[in-house]
Amino acid sequence: RLVSALADAAAVATGKDGAMRLRFMPGAIELTATDLVTELTQTVEAKESLVDDECLVNAKRFLDLCKAFSDQDVDLDLESESSLSLVCGSSSMQLAVTNADSYPCSTAGRPTTLHRLETDEISSLIGQVKYAVGKDETRISLTGVFFKWVDDAIELCATDGHRLASAKLAAVGSCGETGVTIPARGVEQLRRFMAGENEINLGWAGSMMVASKEGSTLAIRLYDDKYPNYKQAIPATIEDAPSVDREALIEALKRTLPLTAELSRLVRLTFDNDSVEITHQTVDVGSSREDMPCNCIKACAFAVNVKYLLDALNSCQSERVELSQSDPLAPILVCGFKNSSVVHVIMPMRG
Repeated sequence: RLVSALADAAAVATGKDGAMRLRFMPGAIELTATDLVTELTQTVEAKESLVDDECLVNAKRFLDLCKAFSDQDVDLDLESESSLSLVCGSSSMQLAVTNADSYPCSTAGRPTTLHRLETDEISSLIGQVKYAVGKDETRISLTGVFFKWVDDAIELCATDGHRLASAKLAAVGSCGETGVTIPARGVEQLRRFMAGENEINLGWAGSMMVASKEGSTLAIRLYDDKYPNYKQAIPATIEDAPSVDREALIEALKRTLPLTAELSRLVRLTFDNDSVEITHQTVDVGSSREDMPCNCIKACAFAVNVKYLLDALNSCQSERVELSQSDPLAPILVCGFKNSSVVHVIMPMRG
């Protein structure tokens, strides 16, 4: 249990010195690690009572030492303000530590409302939208995932301004309408926190999102910037939109990708007569043309960044996908066949 907790702490304690706070309590050890975006607090039971005290220790170095002892019991003793003793059988080691008074800790209080959520569903939703998270630090709100609780559903959205991914999940309970933006770093730590669990508790406390499970609490500092109104960027679904086998389309686009220009990555898709034609031509690079079957009632065509389209297709979980565009200048909508719970929006290109 200690090794597992230390591994999780080391993944969070990514600062310059990789330090985490080690707090000794009667019958337990509390481990706290932070990267200033997320803070992970874990409690590990101790077989013997420990004197109340605390220190800062390098998380990875402490983890490596405990791993070396395998599953054997280890006696820990904070001998002084600068030394932590580890004794296991005939082995005795001293690990350098520092004072914990200056360690940064979040001000997250107890969440006013906690909701019990199934981790598989939430993790799946995050995985389907996170590819669209922006990288531009001048638009800080777009560098995270927007998490919104509306009535009895949870909505997630990510966008970089050129493409967008949105997913919705029915949820038990409601907290009115709450929307928060989780930094990308916090999203990854949340997925790690959920791994191996069936359910977690999730709530808000001030400017923090708080997730909890037995013996562990994860606090994530949220962005203050207002998230843009992403709903207006999502076009309405079109009845009888062309549909195609997702895996087959992915393979065809992968064959086209090496011939596209690095700056634009443009390809053109033309749907007509139950087939889709994928074409591309770049001066001094080459050209390509490939036909594959599809279900198409009304002919349509659009040009798109092939890497953006591949990202959307790879995050889909349906065997067939629908691709539609209401007019030549409108965004391209990609979603599962007859399933709009997860949608992907890509801005079209001229070509």
